[in-house]
Amino acid sequence: MTTQPWFRETTEGAGGTLIVHLNSAVLAGMVRVIGLLAPAIPETGPGALAPTLGGIGPEITNDEAPPSPDAVGVWCVVANVTKYQEYGLDHEIRLGTKHFSPNTKVYCFPPLWGDGYVDIKVIGRHRGSPRLATLIMPKKRLTNWRVKMVYHPHVVRELGEYRWQQQDAETMVASILFWDAAREAKRHGLDAAAPEVALMTAVLFKLPDEIERALDRGADIDACWNGWTPLTAAATFATAPIVELLIEHGANRTAANSFGTTAAEAARRHWHNEVLAVIERAESPGILGILRKWWEILRGASGDY
Repeated sequence: MTTQPWFRETTEGAGGTLIVHLNSAVLAGMVRVIGLLAPAIPETGPGALAPTLGGIGPEITNDEAPPSPDAVGVWCVVANVTKYQEYGLDHEIRLGTKHFSPNTKVYCFPPLWGDGYVDIKVIGRHRGSPRLATLIMPKKRLTNWRVKMVYHPHVVRELGEYRWQQQDAETMVASILFWDAAREAKRHGLDAAAPEVALMTAVLFKLPDEIERALDRGADIDACWNGWTPLTAAATFATAPIVELLIEHGANRTAANSFGTTAAEAARRHWHNEVLAVIERAESPGILGILRKWWEILRGASGDY
């Protein structure tokens, strides 16, 4: 068997310029090595590589299985990069993003900027490299949300002090799925949705007239949808007038969502002081509130509308 030399020399031109031709297999090997060693070029802007926030990390392996009995794991919100991405005014469809291949698994940091989790700091395998990169990217480019215990040392180290508590991670994932379902219902029209779905969507988008319409259609004001009752959702995502409207229609103030959180507790957790004041006022209405309630009951009993 004849082996090819790893290079050969030729001359070219009037000056006899020396040209070295590398064997194709050697050249391919050099390209692979360079690709592994060279870091991605830092960029700025949304979706850009952010080396100051973590940069390039080691190759990821089986991150969701403890490598040893004493391994340290952390709870983490995990998602995948959406396969088809829409870009620009022409709605061009691309596979994956500039930095992530389609379906790449990413590990999401908790909210860091108070921006509603629109842009997320994530860790994932960079496109064209076996190593991990830390980037900031739009939430809309992610799907398949879930909560996992992660043991990969680089992910654990990168999260640092910004680590998820299990309940906070589960609440965040439920919130994302909750909003996605509501947006889909709104896109198709609330009249086409079931009354409870229409009610919850109207609560999230702060639409008092649609709330009234959903209740007129027979929506259960205390029905739990995707983990929330309308009142706990309003206390978490909406405003004081929406909360007040639901309470006026008889919403149960002590009912908890699937995470065991009542409307008052949700308002406290999110620093919604005006919402909390409305709930507490309803719980302790005072003499005028009691008289007003009795007057409404008497009017209803007498049919005097």
